[in-house]
Amino acid sequence: MNSLNKFILILYILGLTCLYVLFMLIPLNYVSYSQVIQYLNDLYGAYKWYYLTGTVLLIILNIYIIASLFKGSESSKLGVLKSMPEGDMYISNETIKSLVLKTVSQTKGVKDVKVFVKPGRDNMNILIKALILPDINIPNTIKQIQENIRTYIENVAEIPVGEIKVVVEDIAQSTKLRFE
Repeated sequence: MNSLNKFILILYILGLTCLYVLFMLIPLNYVSYSQVIQYLNDLYGAYKWYYLTGTVLLIILNIYIIASLFKGSESSKLGVLKSMPEGDMYISNETIKSLVLKTVSQTKGVKDVKVFVKPGRDNMNILIKALILPDINIPNTIKQIQENIRTYIENVAEIPVGEIKVVVEDIAQSTKLRFE
């Protein structure tokens, strides 16, 4: 959601809050219900088209706010945008996933890797879910994976890497061939 959408949403919520405060004051007898009805009747008689126009504008505003909430940002779909003197360069999320998979696959004892990337404001956050073979030191392996990914991505793609989370989902079954 960009700054304009946030500003419109804030104004809209403040307007609704004022309306709700008015509704709250009616049962407390600070504002007479009959006065509110009389005021609305007077306005309605003189300004029917303004009511219609205002209602249509509020419906359009509601649709716009709902659409902006569900619309994703273009930069997060594409990946990472790097501005260079020659022009802009996009590195897609799929490219970064492939680089991470290449790095993790070179780590001994790691199997069945799933990679999720999320571009942040200034960096790339990475989540890795993997299976690890038994009898391998898990903390050392995770630390090695994190260090390898950080150095590889920052050297190859020149993208600052933020958080690298590694989730060990289970222990993989090692497949050893038996000869009889």
